[in-house]
Amino acid sequence: MNIMEFAPANRLQRWKLILLGYDFNLEYQKTTEFGQADALSRLIPPRQAQTEDVVIAKIEQDVLAVQNATVEALPVTKV
Repeated sequence: MNIMEFAPANRLQRWKLILLGYDFNLEYQKTTEFGQADALSRLIPPRQAQTEDVVIAKIEQDVLAVQNATVEALPVTKV
């Protein structure tokens, strides 16, 4: 499994926790009766899953940035 497979599940869990704070009832209504698509079905834009190489490259950039910041912050003096 790659990390992109967990993103929708994590997002749904966050929404679930947010919505638990409200008291409401859901009622199913056919689209033919309503006439419009719901906003939530249009919320997530279609996108292609990232390849492993792209994910590794992004993580590598972050790791190098942290490494450089750490090295610059070290109290090292020239001899």
